[in-house]
Amino acid sequence: MNKKVLLGVAAFAIAAVSVFNVNFNSQSNNLSNVSLANVEQLAMAEDLPEVVISCNSNGFGTCYLSTDYYPYCTFSGYMSDFCYPW
Repeated sequence: MNKKVLLGVAAFAIAAVSVFNVNFNSQSNNLSNVSLANVEQLAMAEDLPEVVISCNSNGFGTCYLSTDYYPYCTFSGYMSDFCYPW
């Protein structure tokens, strides 16, 4: 008898959690018009300034990098890298 009551309570608890989950997930997330306008403004790429990357084309300088494994200057593409030939 005790097992039947415990199984009944467990089944009721599972059903209650399922109903609560369905109700919780069915509620829509209503955003205000101001919030939607902010999201649209952030998504627009027209307001971003043009990015100019200027690398040296002579084989050394900005955008070139040297490592311990390869001591000569190699093109990295990053303006923060700088290499001067030995």
